[in-house]
Amino acid sequence: MKNSYQLNIQNPCEEKWNSMQPLDRGKFCMQCSKEVIDFTKLDNKEIVQIIEESKGRICGRMSISQLNNPIEIQSKKSRSKLYKVLTAIFLIGSTGSIFATPLSSTTNNLSVSKNESNYKRINLKQIKTDNLKDTIRGQVLTEFEEPLEASIYVKELDLILETDLEGKFQIIMSKDFQSDYLSLIIEGAYHEHIETRIHKNDFHTVKKFYLKETEALTGIVVTKYVKKRWWQFWK
Repeated sequence: MKNSYQLNIQNPCEEKWNSMQPLDRGKFCMQCSKEVIDFTKLDNKEIVQIIEESKGRICGRMSISQLNNPIEIQSKKSRSKLYKVLTAIFLIGSTGSIFATPLSSTTNNLSVSKNESNYKRINLKQIKTDNLKDTIRGQVLTEFEEPLEASIYVKELDLILETDLEGKFQIIMSKDFQSDYLSLIIEGAYHEHIETRIHKNDFHTVKKFYLKETEALTGIVVTKYVKKRWWQFWK
């Protein structure tokens, strides 16, 4: 158990997130003339860095799951030891590579999706064009009609797809596909996933899918420093 921070928003702001102006770390609230940091897109290390570098009150946006959730603080001593260990591993690896025999390059079409499920990723470029039957095109959007990058799992094909920056994707069907529909699970970061089907009659139409944003609060971030007690050092 280590020292940690617990973050909370006691008095949520009623200003709508979608109406604020975009900034690098979040958005700018015209009502308060403040930067609102989007903590929902940050990992624990980045959150700790912002807290420790802040010289005043922080206005932020946090998901419900982040509220009052302990964020461990890595001590400088631990960081130093970790740096030395990583440096040693790097040096050993570099030395060993001098004597290593080069491996033949192979193509690996397996990947792990964002939700860590070990699904198979298929390289569509490797499918011969003479076997193609249908191309399904779609776009993933937020409930405010904004493009959303998302991950799409196609059950019948055991296939994971990633949209482009505009939320667009396409699924290329082979001539051997016999099912009357495709079942899709669409997931976007900090948005509720949806499960849907595309029926055979709609294969040639461009479909739009809307994901609802997960619940989050905006307001002044209250930071609580939780110090490990002496009897907890054994943990």
